[in-house]
Amino acid sequence: MRTVTPTVGSRRPTLELRSTEEGRPTTVLLTRNQAASSSNGDEEDTLQRLLRPVASLQACSDEQTWLNVEAEERHRKAEEEELCHQLTAVKATVEKLGGAVAPLLTPSTQVFWAQPFSEEIDETVIPLNFREVVIKPFDRTQDPHIHLQAFQT
Repeated sequence: MRTVTPTVGSRRPTLELRSTEEGRPTTVLLTRNQAASSSNGDEEDTLQRLLRPVASLQACSDEQTWLNVEAEERHRKAEEEELCHQLTAVKATVEKLGGAVAPLLTPSTQVFWAQPFSEEIDETVIPLNFREVVIKPFDRTQDPHIHLQAFQT
């Protein structure tokens, strides 16, 4: 029993010819040139008929690849134009302000944005007799009441 399957792989259309010889399946891959040089006329017609859709699929695949490249190029150009428009708008805004641009925020100033302290708290002087309380974190190995007593002293 023989079955013939057209496949497209690695840019070369091939025919996969499967047959069962001596009880075990064998697979033979034929290229278009090999199919054209077939010695049997009926097999040659069959192979040529099967190669036509493979060639058609290959042509469609090539066309799709070309269209994808074109689409990517158009997308890249559109992004570039959009960035040019944005840059032009920023330059126009700077010119309207007379060239005076607000100072850019530096990373060092951005760090303090989320700080809950006001300048008043920051400027408060710490008393000389201030003693920082250092307490080990509660590790759940002792009574919590004993741990809380450390805060009362």
